[in-house]
Amino acid sequence: MGVIPFEPERKFAAKYFRKEFRVRVVVKGALEVVLPRCKTMWSENGVVDVDAKKLQEEAHLLAAACIIAIVMEIFKWVTKPSVTKPDL
Repeated sequence: MGVIPFEPERKFAAKYFRKEFRVRVVVKGALEVVLPRCKTMWSENGVVDVDAKKLQEEAHLLAAACIIAIVMEIFKWVTKPSVTKPDL
């Protein structure tokens, strides 16, 4: 149906489509831009009210975990011992 492409000034992208005779939208973007526009969300329990504080906490934990994982991988790469052939 339609697309709003990502632009740095807008900080989000969106795609509109039809499903089951309804118009749906999928949005991807910066938490601080997208979250204030959300009132409900899908969950394991169906559609529920957005708990913005909980989602912000989870986003920060995920970001921290990603940064830690990247740092660990860089550390492994930088500190990897050199491989030498044994004298036979």
